[in-house]
Amino acid sequence: MSFDAAGTYDVELTATNANGSDVETRTAYISAVAPHIWTGGTSTDWNTASNWDLGTVPDETNDVIIQAGATYYPEILNYFYVNSAIGTYKCKSLTLKSGGMLTVGSLASPSWDMRIYGSVTVKSGATLKVCDDVDVYSGGSLMITGGTVTGFVNTTSGFGDVLFRSGSSGSMTSGSLTVYSDLVSYSGSTWYASGGTVHLGGSASTVKITHYNYGVYVYDLVVDTAVSGYISNSSTATLQVNANFTLEPGAMFSVSAGEAIQVLGDFLLKSTSAATASLKNQGTLTISGTTTIQRFMTDGKWSLIASPVAGETVNSLYFSDAPVTWLQKYLEP
Repeated sequence: MSFDAAGTYDVELTATNANGSDVETRTAYISAVAPHIWTGGTSTDWNTASNWDLGTVPDETNDVIIQAGATYYPEILNYFYVNSAIGTYKCKSLTLKSGGMLTVGSLASPSWDMRIYGSVTVKSGATLKVCDDVDVYSGGSLMITGGTVTGFVNTTSGFGDVLFRSGSSGSMTSGSLTVYSDLVSYSGSTWYASGGTVHLGGSASTVKITHYNYGVYVYDLVVDTAVSGYISNSSTATLQVNANFTLEPGAMFSVSAGEAIQVLGDFLLKSTSAATASLKNQGTLTISGTTTIQRFMTDGKWSLIASPVAGETVNSLYFSDAPVTWLQKYLEP
């Protein structure tokens, strides 16, 4: 049931049993409250009333929409709460529409979280940028339907987690989610991606996917340049990549003993003149599609791409840190 405008409506509900012998009708009143829409005509300050179409600052009882057309977009240097009475920056639910943007924290003030107890939706063309953690608590949900959820490139350890706690949910149909520290799915939470891309991002940092659940599902998974990525879980659950898995040049991804990742699409390790991706596999890595390993070659020099063997599997190519498998290259000096 939806309403086109704010106000009080009479609603009548009629129910009939299967054989039509009993009909019950009830009438009630429903009040539809208009959402607060960010206009941003004055400043980037969330708590300035003139930045809102209703002329009042939203609280934990008000739904909020941020969309295109504003002169300024909100930038919050504090904790931001959804569906919680805590804090001074808050709303009941948040919808970011095309062209809309919300920023929480900055590189200069990196310790501000977004704490979600209600519904947050990031639609196509919208951007949610949080410097520290996006923390989804029980009853909360984060839905990415074409938009971008990201943080700041921050090499400080511990900043940039995306956490789904027990009783929370997350989903992605398209768009992108960039994690700068840890993507965590706790027992009792649900996270499923039928589309879109999860980036393990950052700059010379370590980023991991941690899951205590029966399984975590992403669509496209990309480990960005200079990132060391890995998975961690406390069960026999498998990280499932429903489409493609890509390691950008200079990225390294580790699958530790006892861990498992299943890729339903293709696996690509990229290489350029500056850097080459690498994989360290001690666990179980299953690829359903095509595996492509790029190696940049310098013109006019002999190159050793792999060990000179025939009829062997990669599991036979153990080195000093066995049973770790490394694919190496050598360029003639």
